Amino acid sequence: MTDPRTVIRDRVAKAIERARGRSHPGLRYSQHLADAAISAHLEALEQAARIETVEQLDALPVGAIVRSGGIAYYRHDRIDWYASNDEPYGIPSHHLDLPASVLYRPKETP
Repeated sequence: MTDPRTVIRDRVAKAIERARGRSHPGLRYSQHLADAAISAHLEALEQAARIETVEQLDALPVGAIVRSGGIAYYRHDRIDWYASNDEPYGIPSHHLDLPASVLYRPKETP
């Protein structure tokens, strides 16, 4: 199976080439530019999605989903997170393993 980053890189490189009005001989240069752009973007996304403290978890809106200790958790209300592994009870933020990664952050409504 092809790495998704490679597929994205190649598509971005081809788009760069089309925008520059060139054909494929310069594709490697464009792939290099695409790799750099994708890496920088993914790094920024990963950093923004990283939760280091309980306070950061508590600041997430209801409906947020995070990955903690290999399990996805859904923020049910301002107190409880429910695990994706069918645990019947919610747990408070301080019981989640940190660091955690934000998988989904809903827009807060005023």
